[in-house]
Amino acid sequence: MTKATVILPTTGDRAPLLRHSVASVQRQTVKELELFVIGDGLEEATRSVIRDMAATDPRIRLFDHPKHARRGEVYRHAALAEASGNIVCYLCDRDLWLPDHVATHYAQLREHDFSTTMHYYVSPEHQLYRMGSPEPWYGRVGEHSPARARSDAYQLTSVAHTLAAYRRLPHGWRTTPEGIYTDRYMWAQFMAVPDLRIYHGYRPTFLYFKRGNYPGWPVAKREPELRHWTEVLLEEKSSKELFAAADAEFLNAAAADRRAVELLRFTWLRRSLRRGLRRFGRR
Repeated sequence: MTKATVILPTTGDRAPLLRHSVASVQRQTVKELELFVIGDGLEEATRSVIRDMAATDPRIRLFDHPKHARRGEVYRHAALAEASGNIVCYLCDRDLWLPDHVATHYAQLREHDFSTTMHYYVSPEHQLYRMGSPEPWYGRVGEHSPARARSDAYQLTSVAHTLAAYRRLPHGWRTTPEGIYTDRYMWAQFMAVPDLRIYHGYRPTFLYFKRGNYPGWPVAKREPELRHWTEVLLEEKSSKELFAAADAEFLNAAAADRRAVELLRFTWLRRSLRRGLRRFGRR
């Protein structure tokens, strides 16, 4: 049984990055997966690297297309017509999954349709910052405020969904209008389904390397940092220490925020009580 279909869109000269991002897929604790690399105007060197990887790992499949007018969204939709995974995960070609990424989504999607996880943001100075919420929330989209059920809150790599839920959508991946992020345009279809069951997880499961808006840093500048962090992840003990330190800083900040909110609430209540007593005294 194929537990997960992984969609990895890529383009142009990204071969040096794929060596690292694809390797993070291959290190998943869930092995029953298929990796669909969606080529959107590949250079020959990139095409060759993907084919070499596919030759040694039959789970990898290249969908090779000419450059699309936007980001190759329709190519993703066509590939998903051939998917066999119970769930669909996504990976931006310049991000790295932690080994439990698929397993985390798979667990969250047992009773839900749409799943997100948090990430560690890696700064250009190699500093690690845990991002997101300190606790999960879940339920049906229609049960939550618009501020929570937002399609613009989730990066491509953070999202997974069941294949069944995707196939119930009116369109699926389609060409995105100019000026709108492709992934946000896609997630908006999910968020428009009131009874969609969503699980917004709190655990970080990937490293996020955004360096400006697309296309961001050139490949030659990106590859060394992905190589560095791939080596960090392979050193299990030291990477756990780094993540633990980032977690502690994040949780301490979250606790401080909660205390600040409680202080504001107490101050507001005290002032409201004083105003009420003054009005009562004037009667």
